[in-house]
Amino acid sequence: MVMSSGVHWDNNLSSVAALHNRLLQQELERLREEFPGVRIVYGDMWGATEWLFDHFRAAGIHHPNGRCCGNSSVGCGMPGAPYCGNPSDYINWDDNHSTDHAYRIMSDFLIPQLAAGLGCGANNDRGDSSSSSSALAAGLFGSLVPPFRIFTTLLLLFLLLSA
Repeated sequence: MVMSSGVHWDNNLSSVAALHNRLLQQELERLREEFPGVRIVYGDMWGATEWLFDHFRAAGIHHPNGRCCGNSSVGCGMPGAPYCGNPSDYINWDDNHSTDHAYRIMSDFLIPQLAAGLGCGANNDRGDSSSSSSALAAGLFGSLVPPFRIFTTLLLLFLLLSA
């Protein structure tokens, strides 16, 4: 599939992510009913990724379809693997990971949604979180790969709700 931005998108991954997110949201709804006194929020990392691919130009990304490390012949980390000069020009570091720059942008997309779901964080007139919460999000979560960032976010939310 080619998105409106001209970026090529893997339909199979998108379908799997959509199914996963739908099942996850159903389970979260069940947990909300089971624990009505607990505020449970949902952060859609796949949605943040799709948003970034759709708005890559505004993020200053010049190579949305490329990868910064490796190529089809030599995988990242292998001897002779090519590396780009500026990872911030890319969304993908390699075939499996985004660049730090992309993770920071996706965090800036996600953290305000999570904060709003928890009833905290002021929004400005653009609907974004304040710059301090964006900086906090980038500092706390920007360098983690998505599964660890999501786990860390869920753990942090659990600790906040348990306190």
